[in-house]
Amino acid sequence: MTGLPASDPTVLRVAWYRRKRVLVPAAVVVLTVMTVAAGAVDPGSVADAPSKTATEAASEAAQTIDDTGASAAASDAALAEQVSADEAVRQAAAAEAAAKQAAAATQAEDAAAAEAAAAAAAAEQAATDAAVQRTAATWTVMDVVDGDTVDVRQGGLTQRVRIIGIDTPERGECGYEQAADVLAGHVLGLDVVLVSGAREDRDSYDRVLRYVDRASDGLDAGRSLLDAGLAIARYDSRDGYGGHLREVDYVATDAATPVTAVCPAAPPPPPPAAPLAPVPLVGARAGCDPAYPTVCLPTSPDVDCGEISFRFFPTLPPDPHRLDGSDNDGIACESD
Repeated sequence: MTGLPASDPTVLRVAWYRRKRVLVPAAVVVLTVMTVAAGAVDPGSVADAPSKTATEAASEAAQTIDDTGASAAASDAALAEQVSADEAVRQAAAAEAAAKQAAAATQAEDAAAAEAAAAAAAAEQAATDAAVQRTAATWTVMDVVDGDTVDVRQGGLTQRVRIIGIDTPERGECGYEQAADVLAGHVLGLDVVLVSGAREDRDSYDRVLRYVDRASDGLDAGRSLLDAGLAIARYDSRDGYGGHLREVDYVATDAATPVTAVCPAAPPPPPPAAPLAPVPLVGARAGCDPAYPTVCLPTSPDVDCGEISFRFFPTLPPDPHRLDGSDNDGIACESD
């Protein structure tokens, strides 16, 4: 107990037990002595002290108190030792738990380091595999069909490739030549890598669906046309063709880039052809009805437009052959 602060739990518990073990027996002895001295109880009823005086009884009571105090002190010491042992066990358990926690943390760090090393190795292997695949999948662009289609060759094999995810003007449409020229400038005669990424492998025209990346620097030919404003993002998940791997980038690029194709205005339509004037009659007009000054029609018998070849010729009143029709506009035989 020496050296422990008064507020230590060990001291407080020992003090409580000490008070309980000392004060209760002492109180019993004092009450007994006082009762005997007062004569309220027969001295013979007190065990082992039938003829003792009050002084002797008090002396024995004091001795009992001393014995009780010694016993309490011994009990206190044992209790203190037990409490100290319990505290030592608790501290040892706490130290063991801390050691286990530290070991678990170290193990977690080792596992994380091993995982990072494995990921780095996997990334390195993937880069190596990609380089090998890039070399193996290199094709040469032999022809540019239009802004989104090329013919490629590898060894003796030729393929027509439709670039995934873009659409450019068709032949004869505004922007066709510009898109084809830009694509040709990027890849014609050069080695490219064909990268898959569409839901289907071929389209309805049996063209292979691939991204076309320039082998020398990885230029994405399809995206370059979107950047130039000569293509639009199309044939993807928005219009029923299924998503493709670069769709998000293509759609965002298309939305941020205005169309740059410049096309001449279409010429105005030609004016409608003027109606053919009737061929005037050359020579004498003997026997020709004067109501039709530009053609020669007999006064009789009666004729109608279906019986003559003249059309759209002027007529004068009284229009004896009634060739002007119901509109009375002075033009005869406007129809058969």
